[in-house]
Amino acid sequence: MSGSQVNSATPGRRRGLKAVGIVWDANSRRGVANDIREADDLDSEHYATSLSAFLILIERERLLLDRLNLAANSHEAHFAYNLICRNIITDLMTEGGAYVRLMNRVISRSEFYMIVSLLTIMRRIIDLSSTIVETLKTVSSLSQPLTDIVNRFRAQIKATFDAFLQQVQPGAGSSQVPPDATVHELASNVILFLEKLFDYEITVGTCLTWEEVRISPETTFQYLTTVDSKPKMARTAFGQYIFRVTTSLVGNIDKKAEAYSDDLTRIVFQMNNLRYILTNLKSTGLQEILNEYDNTAAEKLNKILNESKQVYVRAISDAIGLFVSNKDPGSASGLLRRRISRHRLSILSEASLLSDEAVRRSSVVMSPVQGKVQYSFMLQSCICMRCVNLPSLAFVNQFSQRRQVIPSPAPTLLLHALLISLNMLILPFLSPIFVDGLEGAVPNERCVDCKYYLSVDMNINQGISNLMKQHSQLSIPDKELREELRACLTRELIPLYQTFHDRSLQTPFTSRREKYIKMTPAEFQIKLNQLLGLVPQAAKS
Repeated sequence: MSGSQVNSATPGRRRGLKAVGIVWDANSRRGVANDIREADDLDSEHYATSLSAFLILIERERLLLDRLNLAANSHEAHFAYNLICRNIITDLMTEGGAYVRLMNRVISRSEFYMIVSLLTIMRRIIDLSSTIVETLKTVSSLSQPLTDIVNRFRAQIKATFDAFLQQVQPGAGSSQVPPDATVHELASNVILFLEKLFDYEITVGTCLTWEEVRISPETTFQYLTTVDSKPKMARTAFGQYIFRVTTSLVGNIDKKAEAYSDDLTRIVFQMNNLRYILTNLKSTGLQEILNEYDNTAAEKLNKILNESKQVYVRAISDAIGLFVSNKDPGSASGLLRRRISRHRLSILSEASLLSDEAVRRSSVVMSPVQGKVQYSFMLQSCICMRCVNLPSLAFVNQFSQRRQVIPSPAPTLLLHALLISLNMLILPFLSPIFVDGLEGAVPNERCVDCKYYLSVDMNINQGISNLMKQHSQLSIPDKELREELRACLTRELIPLYQTFHDRSLQTPFTSRREKYIKMTPAEFQIKLNQLLGLVPQAAKS
């Protein structure tokens, strides 16, 4: 084999020129790798080039010995090889050990990106594995030291991957979160780390599956010659690692979100990070490798994001008093009717119970107190209106006045129930003027409607005002996510507000409607758009 056959360049997919050794150079100025007692130069490309040059030197020496006819004498050839290789292999072992020790130290500093240097060396060893196998046939004494250094590199790479995974487990790291709920630094660091591994997918997969394959030291280099022919196994192992890191990151983000005091900020923080993870997995090509292990992983993350969008919509709706149904979010009018009915029932429940149960079968007896005359009466109600003898209006007014002067509190509740029952029986036959006169004494449906619409509209106006202030402090950097949230808000809240607005127009609850109903459905839509920063400046003004 001629020296030109040994490729000293670093193969593999690249996305532009990179200074691989710049990681070490930059950190040496910060004191991370400036221990000259370990190595004078901690440049991974330099080490990989030295390894290639060493193999070229061995091959050239073999050709020289052949020309000198010394190769026939095995003892002389063995002596010549040892003399030439002794210092070189010692330097390679020393510098390689320095890399391993340094990588072991920087794990505690969370500078995991330095693993790129070890991966660069390991990838060069895999590329040169065929040449190394041929060299070991000539110089068998090199087998042990080269195997040892390869296994040290491989074990340290695996330990670094495990330590990185441990750093992103839920609950690990600081609980500090960005005040504007934007993408957390941990999410960006994890994606950048995985992206750096993308160029080394075969090397990463080989290191991750080494223990499962159970390679013996004697067959180390023979096995390395086969890994390029089995890329699927390596890509699947790398995909599994991406899956474990990503799921741990999502759990960590959810845990950090608990630091926020309100649900809206919490869910915005979770959505920002989920969208960032999904977008970058796809744009960097990591999702293709992830699909080798689980082709539904991205779909599962998207499902979590979609559920988070619904939580966001509910947080917005709760803040403004328009409530979205979980089971039937599209049935806005029916939900609003049920809400009005529940509001009415809560007001009339006491009166209904008393009129149906207590008053129907009760008699009120007033005993002589301080000279007052005793009197009694019995109320019997019937469901059929034809069986009811309606009392006169004078009787109702007289009885209302008596209720105010009776000093004993015992019969007051029953008297009030009687009035409510009478009101429910008489109300359909009275004029609107008389009904208005009774509003202060007994509740009626129109009064309940007035109070309800006034209350809901005040909640909406105040809720929108508070939301504009709160949401202005939050950041949603992904424009597509903002558009998707706008679509969700439009789909869920606009029908609810439209129904409320239409029904309020049919209820004469105030003569100054513009004081309370401040937004049309179109203006309400603009307010929702302004929450997400999707309205042009001209429209905002």
